[in-house]
Amino acid sequence: MAAAQPLPHFPVEHDGLRQVHDGVGDIAGADLLDPGSCEHLRDTIRGRGFVVVRNLLSPNEVGRINAEITREVDAYPRDVEPHTDGPPPFVDFDPAVTSGAVVPARRELGVRRLFRIATNNELMRQYCLNDERILAPVRAVFGDDDLVLIQSMALLKPPHTAEKRFHQDQGVFRLAHDTHGASCVLGWWIALDRADQGNGCMIFAPGSHKTGIVHHALPVPASSTAHIHYSVRDCPPPETTIAVEMEPGDALFFDVATVHGTGPNRSEDRRRRALQMQYAPATARPTKCPTDRKGLSITKTVGDVFDSASEDADAPTSWFDCDADVQCTEPQYWSYRKPEMRVPPTPRPNFGPP
Repeated sequence: MAAAQPLPHFPVEHDGLRQVHDGVGDIAGADLLDPGSCEHLRDTIRGRGFVVVRNLLSPNEVGRINAEITREVDAYPRDVEPHTDGPPPFVDFDPAVTSGAVVPARRELGVRRLFRIATNNELMRQYCLNDERILAPVRAVFGDDDLVLIQSMALLKPPHTAEKRFHQDQGVFRLAHDTHGASCVLGWWIALDRADQGNGCMIFAPGSHKTGIVHHALPVPASSTAHIHYSVRDCPPPETTIAVEMEPGDALFFDVATVHGTGPNRSEDRRRRALQMQYAPATARPTKCPTDRKGLSITKTVGDVFDSASEDADAPTSWFDCDADVQCTEPQYWSYRKPEMRVPPTPRPNFGPP
């Protein structure tokens, strides 16, 4: 059965209906590793689905990261074919740019994201795999020292780019865990520019993670860029959503089963760059798609993919529910779902029982 065409999720008239986050429950980055802060993180994530951490990164760190993003984009080959299928390239240009419909003033203004930044950039790898400001809260919430980096990206959202419709990252990952259920992936979203409703800040449906993974669908008719609009079938009413406005260096720590999205960048000259990284316990495991046609028995965990003895670690049919060419209303992005890197073991600070 074909999915209905999702409506635009972030029309201008909704800006006055949704709430703007009032700062209640925010944590200062300087206090992040205090035992009481980690307990607050854990409780708020379980209740609301997200926490804002103010000033997680310093202005100098933000400037260095932004300079590194520019360097990577400028160094990327200029003769790369447009991305239409399979794993996204490291530097992923907006479809309007690759089609020639838009010619950006500068190359970086045509880039949607840098994909798997921990794999491709040493500075980003240090943040994703070795920065305790990022890792210790994940360990504290999960009560688990053995973590896997599921995915890392830099999201650039230049002016005049489209919305990212309401979705759950778990709608793509579809991981489960014996203890945490569908709430077994935690994400960081770190602002590298000011983010507000004018340039596409994050917007959440608080508490929506408690319903588990909801039905997602693609726009109809399908196209080579339809995957960008993979989104929840039933959009949350705007008055139940919260826009989280942030300054450079502020961060969101969230359960990626929480329904969220970002509005379009309606500004003339403001980017909305951000880092995003997502983590799961190594004992989390892929689950089956409701429209699975293969009848697979999935018994491995995401941690197993890094076991060199696993001969079929790179085979999509061993890990994921559908091949890339299977068309269904719940597309399984196997190229996104393969975990990116294993986090080096580090003892978890003693924040009390999970």
